[in-house]
Amino acid sequence: MQVALVTIVVLVAIVGVNAAEGPDTRLSPRAAADWVQWLSPLPKQVHLTGRAAVPVTRLRLRLPHAPTELDRNLADELSAALQSRTGVKPNLGGVLQPTSVVMDFRRQPDVSRLLAGKRNADQAYCLEMTASASELTVTCHALTDRGSYYGMKTLKQLLLPTVSGEGRTATVDIPAGRIVDWPDLEERGQWGGSAFQDLEWLTDLKYNLLEVHANVSVDAAGVGHASMAPTVLERCRRFGVRVVPIIHHLEQLVDSGLFEAYPMLLAKDADTGNPSQRVICFARPEIVKPLADWLVDLGNTPGVTEVMVWLSEEGKGCQCEQCCQAVRFVQELEACVKALRAAQQSCPHLGLRVLLTQGSYDQNAQVLEALPADVKVSYYHGGLTYNTERKPMIYPVLESYLRQKRWLGVYPTLSSNWLTVAPFSNPEFTHYRLTEFVDKGLSNIVAYIVPTAHYYRVNTEGGLEWAWNAHGRNPREFAVSYAVRHSLKDPETFAQWTEALGPVSWDLYASNFPYLERWGAPVAQIAAGKMRFDLGQSIFAAYSRAEQFDENLVRCDTALALAEALGDPEYIAETRIVRGYTQTLRAVYRLSRLVHGDEGVRAEDRDAAARWFAEAQEGLEAVTDSYPAWSQACQAPLGPTAPERFTGTLTLMETLAANLGDLAERCGFEDAGKPYRLHTIGTWDTEDFVTEQWQTRRLDVTRLVDGPGTYAFRPAYRSGDMGLSVTRVALVSFPRDRPDEVREEAVDEHRCHAGAWVENDLYTLVLKDHDPTRGHAVLAAIGGTTKPHATAGDFLFRKLRP
Repeated sequence: MQVALVTIVVLVAIVGVNAAEGPDTRLSPRAAADWVQWLSPLPKQVHLTGRAAVPVTRLRLRLPHAPTELDRNLADELSAALQSRTGVKPNLGGVLQPTSVVMDFRRQPDVSRLLAGKRNADQAYCLEMTASASELTVTCHALTDRGSYYGMKTLKQLLLPTVSGEGRTATVDIPAGRIVDWPDLEERGQWGGSAFQDLEWLTDLKYNLLEVHANVSVDAAGVGHASMAPTVLERCRRFGVRVVPIIHHLEQLVDSGLFEAYPMLLAKDADTGNPSQRVICFARPEIVKPLADWLVDLGNTPGVTEVMVWLSEEGKGCQCEQCCQAVRFVQELEACVKALRAAQQSCPHLGLRVLLTQGSYDQNAQVLEALPADVKVSYYHGGLTYNTERKPMIYPVLESYLRQKRWLGVYPTLSSNWLTVAPFSNPEFTHYRLTEFVDKGLSNIVAYIVPTAHYYRVNTEGGLEWAWNAHGRNPREFAVSYAVRHSLKDPETFAQWTEALGPVSWDLYASNFPYLERWGAPVAQIAAGKMRFDLGQSIFAAYSRAEQFDENLVRCDTALALAEALGDPEYIAETRIVRGYTQTLRAVYRLSRLVHGDEGVRAEDRDAAARWFAEAQEGLEAVTDSYPAWSQACQAPLGPTAPERFTGTLTLMETLAANLGDLAERCGFEDAGKPYRLHTIGTWDTEDFVTEQWQTRRLDVTRLVDGPGTYAFRPAYRSGDMGLSVTRVALVSFPRDRPDEVREEAVDEHRCHAGAWVENDLYTLVLKDHDPTRGHAVLAAIGGTTKPHATAGDFLFRKLRP
């Protein structure tokens, strides 16, 4: 693509130079190509022919006679961007002078011939720019204010890198040429993570959709109420972002008051075992009223035109006679559609979207067949869209639906996983995902990037690049553009780094490592040979040959040399983490062939096993040592503490190191780092607090206390809706034959919360003297919760390295 682009620029540049009256307007093919690197997404058609430097004070902006709010925001945003570079606010709306450089954003009635017929023409624009000795003008043609806004975004990307000087003497380069552009996907958005906080960054890349949970409730009289945070609506409107409120998964409305007002809606024989879930009986007509009430409230919210309802994702469904005879998710859809029709009586403009789920997966074909033509649908499946596997996501049932020219969206993840957090700067992966969505005719992407898109800037920006222009840049070209726009030292070196490390990280995450460790901690069991997987299976899913591990480590060494040459700490840390994960996975695979369950290691394999145990621990230490540096280098706006999913992943790897150390000891090898491993010394769950909500828990740590030093205790939330509180932690010693005669050796007293949000969860205990004849325990004052709420987690303990 880059060669073709330069060819076009060369041809047009010749014409431009001939037409220009002054030599200062000439633009070489190389300079044109370099300027285009600042544009993201790459426009569909871009021809830059020249440039001319002018004082920023000469710039004037013309808006339509009756500007919309978005038109005014367009002007404010462009003015603020120029001010941020020059230090002086330009008078873009000032009186026109003979020397003014006019940027004309009025929408002329004859522009339809330019843009009509383009895909998503309401977002299309055409920039016609003249920069000659006799004329300096920029004209933006668009059919709507949204198209004008996107034209401004592209113009801003061209102008800002050329600003020279400060104050009233600052200049900016006005381009000559023509850009015609339109998006491939109608909607390019996110939900969750840091999407709302990142609007300024994302909308510069033409992001235009935020799906966000509504606050829904049902009062004692049975009336439903729904609302949206005004700040969300106001900020999104300012940036031209459509807000679609979400009504949460329909079996997860426990706290809404729905069942208190309508007890008959509680499903029969459908308890999921999770107190935060209650399945609805959709055979009952009463469900329509609260759903319709919510839709009406949201439909009456300024700026809201559609509401998304997430179908149930868990549970077996109601087992009453009527529900058993129905197709569960068609029945859910029909209730939502009835509620929509009722809501449209007072909100005729209101539209509905529904979200398919892993629960509905086997019935998706029937749901799609029953879907009314005016109801939109998006595809989500917790295991099949929140993954990074190397296989298409849009499967035949959806392909058949798309062939009917129906509207379909998708909820993928562009991060390494939805639950574990690991670095994944991979343009090849993102390009693979987005080109599939565009080529198969989707209309929408709602990405889930957790816990913050700042950990995944490359993939986040790549997703927006290819959602707008799927067949513009290839992955390498995007990487170069990304590096230019982010002022990295050497764009070509950065592109080489992504190509070296990308296949390695994709192998890891396509194999669901380290994600699968969150579900039952199987990796040590696999290393022990108690869970047997061949290459191509489970955590080895993306590996077809044993040599692939070795080859990937060589790739990592190449990538590390490139990252160090680049000199950027973020990519150095990312490489070390990916290498550490790969080294660990290779060692686990080798151990799984040498350790035979309870039989341990055969004599002839002991040297090899010792080597692989050491390799695994070395890899995990590289991972855990590099995570803080990676997080800091990403400059993610995280607040005072890192998100639970970040710390949870780090804890997961520290715990795995302890589990592998324990396995090594069972096989007769010494684990020299044992005291410094993060060990689980106990657990908590809801049942523990049935009789006492506040209690003191005693946890033996004798085997983990080996001498004076600083020890760390931390409660780690695992699941539930309430978490755990801790107020005081003490390290005590006792005669081994008289465990009740305790002596406090160290105390840390402060209040912490360990849950979906975490606060002050680390307790440090300084042991000054150590008597090896005495036992040791932790006494923790804890407070939990009782049903119907739930809480579960682990107590972790380790010695801190000096």
